[in-house]
Amino acid sequence: MTRRRKIGRKTFEKKDETTKDENSMNEDIVKLIIGGVFGAAIALPNATDREAVKYYTELKQFTEKRKMSLGDILISKWIVQDIIVDNTLREAIQMYIYGSNKGSSFLCIAILESKLREKYKSEAFAYLIKQAKEDKLISESDYYFLNALRMDRNYLAHNILNDFTENDAQITIKLVIKILNKLYDNLPK
Repeated sequence: MTRRRKIGRKTFEKKDETTKDENSMNEDIVKLIIGGVFGAAIALPNATDREAVKYYTELKQFTEKRKMSLGDILISKWIVQDIIVDNTLREAIQMYIYGSNKGSSFLCIAILESKLREKYKSEAFAYLIKQAKEDKLISESDYYFLNALRMDRNYLAHNILNDFTENDAQITIKLVIKILNKLYDNLPK
């Protein structure tokens, strides 16, 4: 291709010379654009992937809501040093966070019962609760709540399909941690 250019009175002709490198570069750009469009089409998530992402997002929101509902839980440094109790308590809290109201509550009550057995050297949970009240380890309202849980736990264990609410689980976890904190703070160091 020839271009004409007039400068002043003279007309100059210049041949348009495109090199192979320029043509090759133009072809590469076209290939890159086509490849990008094609790659983007392939990368679109399919229906199964979209469902998985949706499920993950919903689970994340659910667990965050459950975590927030417990609020700040203060656990005595003495509990943290008792690795078995600390790990079991953390497991109970994780069970609650992932939606297991009954499981988290049963585990918390089992931890408390075990620690009260160690302290009072008795097998009867009713006696352990009574002793904890007499030693002012638990309040009057804690005493009644623990006795209700003691009576309900056997019923719930044998009627596992009955409901145990999120609120019941929260109260149980918080109460057990409160009592464990008092128990551990009063142990000889």
